[in-house]
Amino acid sequence: MRPSRTGAKTLLAAVALAASLVSARPSHAEVVLAPSPEGYIGAWLLAGPLPRRSGPADVSMPLPAAGAPVGERLGWLTWSLRDGGTGPLDLNQKFGPKERRAALATVLSVPSEVEALLLVSADGYLTVGLDGQTVFTRPIPHLRGFGLDPIPLTLAPGDHTLTLLLERRGGPWNVEARLVSRADLEPPPGVRLKYPGTTDAEAQALAAKLSHVTVRAGLVPAGYQPRVVVEFPRGAPVDPSVHVQVSETLKGAALGSPIDAGALPIDGGGAEPLTVFLPAVPANHRGSVPDDIAVTVASGTTRHSPALDGVAPALAERLLAVRASVQEGKHPTLYDPEVVVASATELVRELGALADRGDGFLPSVEKRAASFVDAVEQDRDPILEPGVQILALPSPVDGEPDGMRVHVPRSYKPGEARKYPLVVVLHGYQGSPAGVMNAFLGTESLAPHPAVDGFVIAPNAHGDAFYRGPGEVTVIDAISWALRTYPIDPDRVSITGISMGGTGATHIAFRYPDLFTTVAALAGYHSHFVRRDVTGKPLRAWEWMELSRWSPVSYAENGKDLFLYATQGTQDLPLVHTTSLADRWRMLGYDLKEDYPEIGHDVWRIAWKDASLFPLLTGRRRVTDPTHIVYRTDCLRLGKRAWVNVTDLESWGVPARVDARVAAKDTVVVHTSGTDGLQVTRPVRWIKEATPLTVVVDGQKFPVGTEPTLAVSKDAGGRWVAGARERAPGEKRAGLEGPIRDAWSAPLAFVYGTLDPAQTNATRELAEHFEARYGGSAKYPVIADVALPKSMMDTHSLFLVGSPAANAVVRDLDAGLTFGITDAGVREPRGTLTGDDELGFLYVQPNPWNPSRYVVLLEAKNARGLFRALSLPMQLPDFIVYDSRVAPAAGQQVLADASVLAAGYFDRNWALPADFSDRIAISAGRDGSWWVPPSEPRTPAGAPKAPPP
Repeated sequence: MRPSRTGAKTLLAAVALAASLVSARPSHAEVVLAPSPEGYIGAWLLAGPLPRRSGPADVSMPLPAAGAPVGERLGWLTWSLRDGGTGPLDLNQKFGPKERRAALATVLSVPSEVEALLLVSADGYLTVGLDGQTVFTRPIPHLRGFGLDPIPLTLAPGDHTLTLLLERRGGPWNVEARLVSRADLEPPPGVRLKYPGTTDAEAQALAAKLSHVTVRAGLVPAGYQPRVVVEFPRGAPVDPSVHVQVSETLKGAALGSPIDAGALPIDGGGAEPLTVFLPAVPANHRGSVPDDIAVTVASGTTRHSPALDGVAPALAERLLAVRASVQEGKHPTLYDPEVVVASATELVRELGALADRGDGFLPSVEKRAASFVDAVEQDRDPILEPGVQILALPSPVDGEPDGMRVHVPRSYKPGEARKYPLVVVLHGYQGSPAGVMNAFLGTESLAPHPAVDGFVIAPNAHGDAFYRGPGEVTVIDAISWALRTYPIDPDRVSITGISMGGTGATHIAFRYPDLFTTVAALAGYHSHFVRRDVTGKPLRAWEWMELSRWSPVSYAENGKDLFLYATQGTQDLPLVHTTSLADRWRMLGYDLKEDYPEIGHDVWRIAWKDASLFPLLTGRRRVTDPTHIVYRTDCLRLGKRAWVNVTDLESWGVPARVDARVAAKDTVVVHTSGTDGLQVTRPVRWIKEATPLTVVVDGQKFPVGTEPTLAVSKDAGGRWVAGARERAPGEKRAGLEGPIRDAWSAPLAFVYGTLDPAQTNATRELAEHFEARYGGSAKYPVIADVALPKSMMDTHSLFLVGSPAANAVVRDLDAGLTFGITDAGVREPRGTLTGDDELGFLYVQPNPWNPSRYVVLLEAKNARGLFRALSLPMQLPDFIVYDSRVAPAAGQQVLADASVLAAGYFDRNWALPADFSDRIAISAGRDGSWWVPPSEPRTPAGAPKAPPP
């Protein structure tokens, strides 16, 4: 039950009563906090847990104080200083998972009047009070996710009591807040946060807890330039006695005197980072080198042990020299100079990262890097050397080196005619190619594995991109490279993975079934419909579609010619993550093996032990010329399966399905749904070139004769006719068909607007947020509108943030855009959509300046509307128009309790559908099947007219 307005006032009153005791407390030197450069408030006075009825209804808000009781009727509760360190404040850590109510307070010291914006991100219910008055109440509880509530405040000079009243019903309970000026979204000059009743000792302790210390080895070819960076991402105490000191030791003995970096760097805007450079260490050092660096911030000390050995700098210098010589064409015998250059670059990066961390893997990587350099310098090709090679491919998405491990078998000799199998191995969340290769082979050795007589490739695929979008593109690129580079039998390619990689293995295998023979999914997550934040929730038609895209089980029928091995530990609950796929596979009658050992999530310790899965993965051959094809696709980019190609969809948002069979020596029979364009290529293994061919499509016969292909399309009456449909300019096509997240699958530049100072920081933050949202570790450029190179229009899709008043590129494009921001609301071709002050939209369309690339538009009337875009769910269609009512979707896959003004898919001509209102219409089962509930007798717009087969 959410708090009523009266209930909120009651809680505020309980908080306020502490003021009666403040004047009686002895004087203390209270903590004064400067916000971070982003305006974060890093500490609060906390009271709780609060009972459900916590005080009288009189609302006045004098100052609370540390150690003071919370009112006469709540005398057993007292205020205490609390912080979340360098992140949000976790109230579950303080109160435990059962408690429900708490209050936070601080005093804002304001030197001059400011129109401010309070940005609060909190789980559950939220009420905000300023000087005893309620200024904001959240009507619906929800997870905070990335979302925040932008709350306008007017602050006169003087002290103001800011109070947050929090309540939740189980689950996470985190909160964080920022205070910025509405004029420029910077911390208001001179505004400080005060905590009455606190002490100098608490200021010292708070400074230590709010600090984030990073020690970098600073690998350079000449040696190391170590440095210490101390940041305060949630603010820092304003206290000249709080200093930063750095000391170096070797085997416990001090190396020189400690370095006193002085007081914390605090200016009018807030707490700035502090960088301390330590004495340089030459590459050929023979003297004393620290093995421990201690960084003391006030009363707290952290210790760091970077690896400053004498090997990595020299190796880095050699790698850079080799890279330069290859780029200059001095090694003409290399099979793939581009990959050698990328691999040298990645090895330098990896050496630096391992040196920074003091990682134990550094010696083994140094050994492999030395072998790599030796090979190039001696005009041998490191790509072709037996063993586990540390390589990198230039990513087709961002052009940056994307690391991978490649196992080259001991028996391989360049130039021989023998063909080998290939196994593609995908790592899990926050995993790495090195870790997953070690797990698959059962050893950390870089020598060729004696039991693995074949090639194994473990791509990074942009880290945690989930093998969708840029991750999917990079895996397919890595497979294509391996097939070009090594003597691999294309009929013996298999794929496997663990956890996130287990999901990726099935996703990629079902999307590209012509590539593989076998898929082995270990502890994967094969249906988004079984997630706790999806199960039982009513879905929009477009949400069903997007969840299906992310659910391999929804496309399981594409694996007709694949062998599936599925396994999950019985203690890794819920088992439905795997059984949802296994049940579907069994129902389809496909070839299946499943195991459920009594183990937790790390089922690969059994399944992959000592490379024992290699024979299963490589023991089958691909079905190259199937007589029976079952294929389902939601996009034209992946329309082809063997000798059938879906060339048109009836509507975007409804998958196409094809069931095609060689029915006789001269006949192919095809049944379809969801498509109005098809191409059938003669399956020459079964129907000879000289044999007159007849193709029957949904009961209509087409004599093909001896032609190699048949193209058919539907006429205006829905009947199939011979010939491909004539395409109009600007239609959706393969690779340019949406939805929004499809833009991340190719080079993409994020362009933030700088025309309006009141929005610039918001446009930049939103650009940075969406840059990382679907791309994993891909490095998409984030550029100001005034700095966008014209050449990038030809090479990149654009993600533009800001309205025409805020973004110069949007201003110039506005006339060619489907949606736009006006004073009245959101302009669309048939009228105007109106909402509240947080109105905005996000959508994708072809770039009017370069129709071969996407442009994605995120626009809002003001900074509040831009920040509200952080509440958009993960699953998004072609377009979505929102206002503050989207808030409950923060951190969710789907809208659930939230609502929007409009959402859906454009038609094939990038035109809006007749009905794009927000209408809940679909409920989904764990296998992605759907039905229209009895309360919705009409078929929802954009949904199939009957359940998909």
